[in-house]
Amino acid sequence: MFVLEVRHGAGFVRVHFAQSLGAAQRAASARHGHRGAWSPPESTDAGAEERVLSRLLDADGQEVARVAQVTLDPHR
Repeated sequence: MFVLEVRHGAGFVRVHFAQSLGAAQRAASARHGHRGAWSPPESTDAGAEERVLSRLLDADGQEVARVAQVTLDPHR
């Protein structure tokens, strides 16, 4: 897992990425049209895909990692 911190006011928004996706997962994601940085849930099922908050894309727009958690640290 890796973390991206973005300054927000006097603190930071911390974005926790899940483990990077392998080539097979990226190919499967591309086949399903997941090329945007965020996509709304496609159903009301509580499946893993619907819980994805955001995605990290490479230069070709292929998904390389998924955001697992976002936290706000206003006092750092």
